[in-house]
Amino acid sequence: MRKYIIPFLLLFFTNVHAEGHSLDKIVAVVNDGIITERQVLNEEQKMRMQLKQMRMAIPPANKLHSQALDKLIDKELQLQLAKNAGIEVSDATLNQAIDDIARRNRIAVPVLKQKLAQEGISFSAYRQDLREQIIMSQIQQRQLVQSVTVTDEEVKQVESKIKPMAKGAARYHVIDIFVAIPDHPTAKDVSAAETKIKNLMARLQKGADFSRLAVLQATEAHLPNGGDFGWQTLDQLPELFAQKVQGMSKDQILGPIRAGNGLHIIKLVDVQGAGIMPHYTKQTHVRHILIKTDKTTNDEIAKIRLLQLKEKLQKGADFAEMAKSNSQDPLSNVKGGDLGWVPEGALDPGFERTMNNLKVGQIGGPVKTHFGWHLVQVLGRRQTEDTKDLISNQARNIAYQQKIQQSLPGWLQQLRSSAYVKKY
Repeated sequence: MRKYIIPFLLLFFTNVHAEGHSLDKIVAVVNDGIITERQVLNEEQKMRMQLKQMRMAIPPANKLHSQALDKLIDKELQLQLAKNAGIEVSDATLNQAIDDIARRNRIAVPVLKQKLAQEGISFSAYRQDLREQIIMSQIQQRQLVQSVTVTDEEVKQVESKIKPMAKGAARYHVIDIFVAIPDHPTAKDVSAAETKIKNLMARLQKGADFSRLAVLQATEAHLPNGGDFGWQTLDQLPELFAQKVQGMSKDQILGPIRAGNGLHIIKLVDVQGAGIMPHYTKQTHVRHILIKTDKTTNDEIAKIRLLQLKEKLQKGADFAEMAKSNSQDPLSNVKGGDLGWVPEGALDPGFERTMNNLKVGQIGGPVKTHFGWHLVQVLGRRQTEDTKDLISNQARNIAYQQKIQQSLPGWLQQLRSSAYVKKY
């Protein structure tokens, strides 16, 4: 019942719909689904926008067309697999995801709608694309997480690189040496920039003054402040730098770092207030009874069974005994349905909303998640200091996601090889 992770790259421009005449020519058949020319054109336009935002070269038209079609085929296969697995995303979950995206970009949802409209993107299309992205994320997690293993050593390596802290608790003084790469670089442009950054690194290793080189490069690139960012909090620094400086020590130099606009070498001059701040979380002691849906047990049957169990519980039946004999969650039914002390945000959103609205001892539900239907009982609530666990869990999650992303291309290739795919 662990919460899916929404990919961070879903910011403003999740989908772009081309204007003009409706094109309904079929360009590919994927099992019992089809992909049309208009879908490919929309995907090409979206890819161009994303590449432009990242200041990366746009491939030739025929190559971009091929990449867009392949991306849509992979998407269609994943959505078909998710549909067969019964994975759905409720409007409430989708609304929460949009709220999260707006908050991460420090704008209100109405402002997000305005920005989308300015780009010619309908909000309904944006919602549908985001819904599909969440569904694909869920099926990827479900299919790949069981085949991925992460060692304690790998978790420790990630943990050593992250230093969670309260927003604004620390300030970093960073100086940047920047070598620009043109918007549409040739191989010669990239090679020249790489040679230049290597020469600058060599000079620094021989003792050259970092600030002086930064000023020279900033002047050449017409950048203000000589490459000196001054004192900035993590959220004020460019995201790429914010990720790096958390693992750096005072006076450390790091580079070359490749970004969309060029190559960077950064120096962490100093840090203020970088101690790890204690973190507290709300925890709920909860137990449940799960009835799964399948070919013989539909939603209505599952709900009726749980309502019958709920009536018995309200008349005094023992929840733990009922869970042992009825719950289809193999991990918790042997413990009387007990999920233990669960931190906020760890469970399915629908399950968690029901849980949060219950008083201690109260039974709620039936409530539906992608696992099935549940009865929920809250046994207690508390606040606990969990800084160490938070760091460890973040590190383990990052390690898992890295492994999943590494496994994703091979899994998609297997998915395609077992499907009927015909391009026209």
